[in-house]
Amino acid sequence: MGLKVLISHYRIGRTDGVSLEIQKRVDVLKHLGCDVVLAGGPVSSGVDYIIDDLEFDSLEINRIKKNAFTRLTDYPSGSELLSHINRVAERIYHKLKKIAELENPDVLMIHNILSHGRHIAAAKGYYYLIRETGLQTLSTHHDFYWERPEFIEATCPEITDYLQKYVPIKHEAVQHAVINSIAKRNLSERSGMESIIIPDTFDFNQTPWVEDYFSSSFLEDFNLQNHDIIFIQATRIVERKNVESAIDLIKELSGRSYMERLQDKTLYNGKKTDKSSRVVLLVAGYAEEDSIPYFERLKEYAAESGIEVRFIGARVGVERSFSGGKKIYSLWDCYVFSDAVVYPSIIEGWGNQFIEAVFARLPVVLFEYHVFKTDIAPLGFNYISLGDRFNRNPENRFVELPGDALQDAAEKITDFLLNPSAEKLMEENFVLGKKNNSYEHLEMILKGWLPG
Repeated sequence: MGLKVLISHYRIGRTDGVSLEIQKRVDVLKHLGCDVVLAGGPVSSGVDYIIDDLEFDSLEINRIKKNAFTRLTDYPSGSELLSHINRVAERIYHKLKKIAELENPDVLMIHNILSHGRHIAAAKGYYYLIRETGLQTLSTHHDFYWERPEFIEATCPEITDYLQKYVPIKHEAVQHAVINSIAKRNLSERSGMESIIIPDTFDFNQTPWVEDYFSSSFLEDFNLQNHDIIFIQATRIVERKNVESAIDLIKELSGRSYMERLQDKTLYNGKKTDKSSRVVLLVAGYAEEDSIPYFERLKEYAAESGIEVRFIGARVGVERSFSGGKKIYSLWDCYVFSDAVVYPSIIEGWGNQFIEAVFARLPVVLFEYHVFKTDIAPLGFNYISLGDRFNRNPENRFVELPGDALQDAAEKITDFLLNPSAEKLMEENFVLGKKNNSYEHLEMILKGWLPG
């Protein structure tokens, strides 16, 4: 096509779901012959341009977020807060304008900028650019601010008005895209704006992930044995990802009755266990700044549970590399050494880890979050359920699943691990994923939107 596409997000080149989806867009766009330019905040990796003011964990942006959605304490009035937001938006706009003048893109693709509550000033900065240039824009909304409890209530009328005008914006140059049917319906009902659905996708044509010269040290680096039964949770460490329920499941599976069934056996994938085999949870994601307290509580909870948990996010990246003389493994390396995936998120826009597990042909134990039930389960995938109900512990704020849900999931995953026909079920998942969530599907959608 020969088009130049400018893609922008707060953070690019990391292992979070939005970064991974952006990389998929890059792959498909390049396959279509497009020239792709990336612009992200200062903690991005592999981008062409850094826009410092896009970092949502900076003190300044956190201050705006707190005063806009929690309590208006640092400004004498809502109008003063709005003035600060406008100043930040102007700075972002001027940096964007310089990038646009240097690159002269044909189209703009932005992710979450016009929809999220963590950095509402950015939305107006991009609005200024779109209004001035008329640049054809695909605005993909992985999350809307109104879907998150911390962003539901604005602290003052000025923020309410601002959100209605800019988050998201209505402009003839902007095509809105969402990642599930619930978001499409909500956007239409709240604003009258129509959108297209672009679900999470994956490259099902790539070479299967296998152990090789680089990853051969993976088990040793994390104190694992080749006969251990390894579960992976590859999400970021944030509260809605519900890592505590993964810990609860592993604790259940580590009980005597399950271990007696799992030891000295051959699993579905050919792994042979013995009397010393352990059930181990790998948590491969990282914690963002505002999730550090949650991460610290999780580590304490895991230690108190007395089970084998490895928080390995500091040694996992998008690509393999070295840091301080130590290997940084790719996210895909983690799947190679895992026997099953645990995916207990209570809120997801779609579900990157689910489709990754489908490609890796691994069984998935998951909480049936709303979007999974409406957009994914009806496709017919095989999975093991943690149910769709939970309570919160009033003391530590952790999610608590009903005891029977944990016991039922532990029973079913044990049966699955020992089922010689499990590989056939995983192959069925792979075929479904390739049909509904492949790069070919993404390419078809993007070709339908791109000009000429």
